[in-house]
Amino acid sequence: MAKEQKPFEGGEWGPEQVKEILETISEKIPGLLNDMGDVLYSKENAEKFGHAVSIFYKQLVDAGMSNEQAFELTQRYMSSLSPLQSLGSVFAGRGDKGRGPFRVEVKEDE
Repeated sequence: MAKEQKPFEGGEWGPEQVKEILETISEKIPGLLNDMGDVLYSKENAEKFGHAVSIFYKQLVDAGMSNEQAFELTQRYMSSLSPLQSLGSVFAGRGDKGRGPFRVEVKEDE
């Protein structure tokens, strides 16, 4: 009789848990990303985003920065406000050995 595996038992996932997680992700994530895109990139949100960026840039120039300096900082500011880019950075090579923040190991004997 096979031993029943519990999720994340002893800090490790078994092959069945990994398979189940990947199946769930492949089913759910595309729809969630589409829904997020609809919410994040609506006309109203685009207008708010543009307004916030223009105010940021104007304040930098008014404070005495050159147009080039203000432009560079505004680009960084825009990147920090982009939710999808922020989400992407979570999964982009920031974890162990450049493979992202999550690592799952499956032992050969399982």
